[in-house]
Amino acid sequence: MTTVDHKTDSVIKIDPSELDCLRSNVLKSQIATYRCLARNLPVSDSLLNSCSYKSQLANLIQNHLQQEQSNPNGIVLTQTSKANDQNNIDTSSTFSSATDMYRWLIQSNQTNEEKTVNRTQKHPIYFNPLYNQQERDKRALNRISNRLQELEHMPANMNAELRTRALIELKSLKLLQFQKQLRSEVLNTMKKDTLIETTLNPRAYKRPKRHQLREARSTEYNERQRKLEIKQRKHAKHQEFLNAILTHARDFREYHRRYTMATMRMNKSIQAYFANNERELIKEKKRQERERLITLMNNDEEGYRKLVDEKKDARLALLLSQTDAYIDSLKQLVRQHQQANRSHARLDKTNTNKSEESRRPVVNSPSINQKSTTTTSTIDQTGNDKAIRDAVKIAATNEDDEYDAKKSYY
Repeated sequence: MTTVDHKTDSVIKIDPSELDCLRSNVLKSQIATYRCLARNLPVSDSLLNSCSYKSQLANLIQNHLQQEQSNPNGIVLTQTSKANDQNNIDTSSTFSSATDMYRWLIQSNQTNEEKTVNRTQKHPIYFNPLYNQQERDKRALNRISNRLQELEHMPANMNAELRTRALIELKSLKLLQFQKQLRSEVLNTMKKDTLIETTLNPRAYKRPKRHQLREARSTEYNERQRKLEIKQRKHAKHQEFLNAILTHARDFREYHRRYTMATMRMNKSIQAYFANNERELIKEKKRQERERLITLMNNDEEGYRKLVDEKKDARLALLLSQTDAYIDSLKQLVRQHQQANRSHARLDKTNTNKSEESRRPVVNSPSINQKSTTTTSTIDQTGNDKAIRDAVKIAATNEDDEYDAKKSYY
């Protein structure tokens, strides 16, 4: 890249490498400021100035102008691209002021950044403990430096106790570096001394052991005791294991015995419950049958019908309806027969009366004869109805008893 002054015809040449170096420095300073802000650390003014690309570019151009000692009114920038480098063709642009040049440079920088391809690093990410330790030490040093600045710029109107505490902290922080240095020196000297002694006399730190007969006997006795203790410990552990197995088996057997006993008790209670229910039902049926028989023996038709309705026995209801129909048909037949008998009796009586009257003249009261015949006929009719009804009732009870006996048997 080159800058040209039209009036004095002075040209300032800026290499693309210098611009690349400037951009990389600006990016590094921006990264440093971002790290400081992320760690809540103060940012210096010089770092903030180095973050702006415009100011750095202006400083670079000013340096070049100072070197060339020229005062240009118009500036011409020529930039060579990669494709034009091969053909040695330069593209030039003319600007009326430095602000237009800065705008053009920013736009060109943005277009170049858009054209660049983002390439991801395919290197494996690993954990570096040394780097993390260095970063941690740097953070600690930054905090210590910030705290030292705060303590050195303490206000004058502080409490006496707070002031003494702050002075103690300030002196301790100032002595921290000296303490670290002293510790490192002591450790280094100790390492050197121990290394020298061990290399010169390796047996200095080893005490020779003298073996005697008593010691051999004692060691043998101790070895026997140790083996015996190990054997006893193993035996005790094995015995505890066997006892645990036996107790588990006993608990397992007891649990299943209790479970079987509980199930047996439950089954027995269920069976007893159903047996009691069945017994109660049988008793209730027998009581109802007894009541029906008693009502039949007492010739209580209404009570018997009520009991049959309560039982809701379709068979008995059908039998009763059939018996009623049969009795009604018998009544009609009996009435027809009685009417036929009455008509025959009347004809016979008229015939006999005529014959008797023809034989002897006897005065008879027809009203008395008529009354006697009607009473006898009504007596015969009522007697026949009662006999028929009793016979039907006896047949129904016998049939009911047979049906109940068959049902209870099956």
